[in-house]
Amino acid sequence: MRIAAIFRHANRYTQREHELQNRHETQNEHDMHREHKLRNELQIIEPQERQLALTLLEFQYAFDTALQQLNPHLLCSYAYSLARAFTHFYETCPILNEADITVTRSRLQLCNATAAHTHLALSLLGIATVEYM
Repeated sequence: MRIAAIFRHANRYTQREHELQNRHETQNEHDMHREHKLRNELQIIEPQERQLALTLLEFQYAFDTALQQLNPHLLCSYAYSLARAFTHFYETCPILNEADITVTRSRLQLCNATAAHTHLALSLLGIATVEYM
């Protein structure tokens, strides 16, 4: 899965994160608290990021509808829509090469949520996910 590869190659991200933490150790507590708040917020900049985030939010509706109507194909449609949204996001938004660390964190959060939703949707359908292709 492409997302697993992103996390395998996130060494540079981890190094940048460590450098950022070392730099913040010398700042006052207020600045550190503000930075911590920013870490948990998504930075939606590009339209493809917005579309991916909106598609992620559709999971609960797709699941509830599929369950109520006994139509598992709705989960298939959702998984396909999510894959399309992630592909457009991946093609247009640099993830690990982004200069702004908060944007990198945000995009990694989107990747993580996409992986979790994809795994959940496919496992509900009885389809195993793979880490390598």
